[in-house]
Amino acid sequence: MERALEVSVPRLLDPRFWEEGCDFAVPPGFARRAEVESLTAALAWGGDSAVVFATSGSTGVPKYVVLTKESLLASARQVCAHLGVRGDDVWLCPLPVGHVGGLGVFARAAVSGCKAVHLAGKWDVGRFLEVCRTERATWCSLVPTQVHDLVAAGESAPSSLRGVVVGGGALGDELYAAARKLGWPLLRSFGMTETASQIATARPDDPRMLVMNGWDVRTDAADGRRLGRLSVRGAALFSGYLSAAAEESNGELVAGADGEGWFSTSDRVELVEHADGLEIVPAGRADDLVKVLGELVAVDGVERQLHRLLVNAGAVPHAVAVCAVPDARREHRLVAVIDESLAQGAEGAAIERFNRDEATLGVERLGTIVRVPRIPRSALGKVRRSELVALVQGDI
Repeated sequence: MERALEVSVPRLLDPRFWEEGCDFAVPPGFARRAEVESLTAALAWGGDSAVVFATSGSTGVPKYVVLTKESLLASARQVCAHLGVRGDDVWLCPLPVGHVGGLGVFARAAVSGCKAVHLAGKWDVGRFLEVCRTERATWCSLVPTQVHDLVAAGESAPSSLRGVVVGGGALGDELYAAARKLGWPLLRSFGMTETASQIATARPDDPRMLVMNGWDVRTDAADGRRLGRLSVRGAALFSGYLSAAAEESNGELVAGADGEGWFSTSDRVELVEHADGLEIVPAGRADDLVKVLGELVAVDGVERQLHRLLVNAGAVPHAVAVCAVPDARREHRLVAVIDESLAQGAEGAAIERFNRDEATLGVERLGTIVRVPRIPRSALGKVRRSELVALVQGDI
């Protein structure tokens, strides 16, 4: 079996990639060269062919997730069955293949026999629409930032599209409604790198994010259903984490699941039972909960409320992020951070309206505003909150 240090984009997009033996596949742009070399030296992989993805979620701390090819293909089969993907479909992917949301599209093509088209390079609305119409794409995968750009440009959806799977972060209700008004068949999805993509996704005729067949889910609430921290188990689950430092991993994977195969995520959800399945209702991340004057506050929830006001004002929602900075008296202080590269002038007024809104609790108010040249984000647009806190602490 071949041992690959770093695989090229063409090879990842080649259907034969899923049939080849490859001990260790590292997507391009995965990490700095020194980290790739360190990971290669650390890996003592004795299992099936695997792909390694770098992920940090909202914490900014790099983690290296090992997914076997079979896990990726298991996820692909689940998604295709859930959505009804056919062999004559065309799936357009404007996401980087160095992330599971991008590479997962090509796994779905491998199991369904459909065509997958990769739109490489910098995201551009015009180019995306041109390729979408030329290829007569029936499915595509986007992140909320890309949806915002399509809505801001006032572009209607190409008639060939059956569904647009949106992942990589929460999709606000206002943005969702605006995109649907333009004809975009958006399908909210819920997942993470560790689950090889989505575990729950809406369908074209059903907006609920129902858990796909192949996944067991529960929360840490007393009945395993009510609001709580989500745990998952299934064939598409990752094999474990790999440390970039050989001395930390001893050449072995750090298990992510317990002895019964359950992986405890950092997501808080409610599981709603229906006759036709379980619906996942996201409620933020457990690691985004902070204490302010003794009260628990969900930082991402505050940010979502603020983004609604920005959308209503016609401003760019991701021009503002919220973070919690340690405070000796209050425990934490919520800070609104404005990205100067995206700001349009309406951000300050929206923050003031948020603070005055009677629905805003006192502990949720944003008493400090900081401007930065650029808000640190992952390649898929998620705010790296720990980096953001470090960036603004010196300015308050």
